[in-house]
Amino acid sequence: MIKSKLMDALGGFIDLTVAGILWLLCSLPIVTLGTSSTALYYTVVKCVRRDRGHPVKTFLGAFKDNFKDSFLIWLIYLVYIALGLADKLAYSMMGLGEQGLFRSLAVLFFLPPVLTFSWMFAYISRFSNT
Repeated sequence: MIKSKLMDALGGFIDLTVAGILWLLCSLPIVTLGTSSTALYYTVVKCVRRDRGHPVKTFLGAFKDNFKDSFLIWLIYLVYIALGLADKLAYSMMGLGEQGLFRSLAVLFFLPPVLTFSWMFAYISRFSNT
């Protein structure tokens, strides 16, 4: 059977859609967002880019294999974000939240998790800590 580029592209699109739906379903409990992001990255690399395996089986296997590491990292992110939001709320209650310096500090405080979030879970899916 001859494979056409159109069918390959359509198959990749379907695999990507299935992986995205699985990510959405597994991210609904917010505490598993990091683990599902790790599984999504692994599935996209394995199934869409390399055309190996089935997206459902690959996603669920990666979810299970990377759960512990991803979950702990995501909890660290959640605590960091919660502290930042509590700090911003305290500044607002004191009437300092709208001033330039405190607004700049709040933005600077949120930069590390924003800049590292997308890379952290990709690294967890790619490398194993032995």
